[in-house]
Amino acid sequence: MELYRNTIFGFYRESDSLIHRIDPRIKIILLFIFIIYMSFVKTFSEIILIGIFLFFIIKLSDSSFLYILKGLKPVLPIIILIWIFQILFYMGEPGRIFFQWHFIRISSLGIKISCLMMIKAISIYFISSIFFLTTELISFTNAIERLILPLQKIKFPSHEIIMVGVIAFRFVPTLIEELERLMKAQIARGANLDRGNFIIRTIKLSGLLIPLFISAYERAEDLILAMESRCYRGGKGRTGRISKKFKKLDFFSVIYVLLIFIFIFLLVRYFKLP
Repeated sequence: MELYRNTIFGFYRESDSLIHRIDPRIKIILLFIFIIYMSFVKTFSEIILIGIFLFFIIKLSDSSFLYILKGLKPVLPIIILIWIFQILFYMGEPGRIFFQWHFIRISSLGIKISCLMMIKAISIYFISSIFFLTTELISFTNAIERLILPLQKIKFPSHEIIMVGVIAFRFVPTLIEELERLMKAQIARGANLDRGNFIIRTIKLSGLLIPLFISAYERAEDLILAMESRCYRGGKGRTGRISKKFKKLDFFSVIYVLLIFIFIFLLVRYFKLP
C-alpha cells in the first residue's frame, strides 16, 4: 500500500534547474503547445524523437526518469484497460484482420493506433509531471490567473474559478494519503484489500468511499473556516505579492521548443519516416 509515495501530481520538487527558472506562464503555454502537437502525431518515428526531447527536458529539470515513471503506477491499469478496449473495438480502417467476432475485431491498424494513443498519453503524462515538479502551486495559480486576466473585463470570475480548481488539484495527494491510511487501518484489522485482481480490489475499496468522503468534507470545512477567518473575499482588489517579468530565458525557451517541433515535423515529413 504505497499510493502516496507513488503519487507525484501536486508535489513540487525544489531545485535551481533551468526548467525551474522559466516563468510559470511560459511553461503553461509550452505545455499546451506540446499537448496540441501530440494530438497531431501519427507516426512512431515522431514519438521516438519526442521521447528523446522529453528525456533531455527531464535532465534539464534535475528530475529522475524512474521517479516520474513510478508515478504512473497507480493509473497504469486504467491505461492498459483503455488500450485493450481500443484494440477490441477499433472501428476505422482495419488493415490486416487477425480476429473478428461480431463487433469485436483485432486488426493490424487497430493495434498500431492503440499503441500510438497509449504512448502519446504517457508522453503527455511525463511532460505534465515535469511541469508540476518544477512549478510551485502558488506560482501555478498566479500564472493561470494572469493568463486569463483579460477575461475579467467581461465579468468573468477568473480568480474564483482558478482558486477552486487549484484547491481541488491540491486535494488529490491529500485524499490519496487519507485513502492509504484507511487501507492500512483495514488491513491491520484483517481485511484482504491488497489481494485479488484489479476488479476484485476495486470492489473491496468501494467500502472505503464513505469514510474517505467524510474526511474530505471535514478538511473542506476546515479550509472554509480558515479562509473566512482571514477575511477572504475573492479576487476583487487583490494585488500580487511578487510581480514577475519575462526574462531572456523565457523567450529563448519558446523559440527553442518551437524550433524543435518544427524540426521534428519537417524531418518526419521530408524523409517520410514510418
